Amino acid sequence: INGINPVKVKRAYKSSYITENQNSFKIWFRNCLVGERISGSTCEVCKKYTYSLFNDSDSCTECVQNAQCDGGSKIIVNEGYWRQNMNSTKIYSCYLKSACKGGFVEG
Repeated sequence: INGINPVKVKRAYKSSYITENQNSFKIWFRNCLVGERISGSTCEVCKKYTYSLFNDSDSCTECVQNAQCDGGSKIIVNEGYWRQNMNSTKIYSCYLKSACKGGFVEG
């Protein structure tokens, strides 16, 4: 949209009205997704060694012990360990280490 001052466009959860030269525009913004954090007026993907499992997180969390994090929402469990589900951050040691291959399985 030509002529709109970009400084007037701010991140909003639902929508925002912008008035410029007697014209009104309604703009919808998306919320930050799983694997992203709110950074000022934008969403940033969590960097390597961190993760976020919730929408609209204010921060990314350091990777949990016995796992690797490639950024975003991905937690890759080390061999010999397991976790209950994709949203779990609690990592368990396997009784029989060879039974737990580790890795990441998408839902």
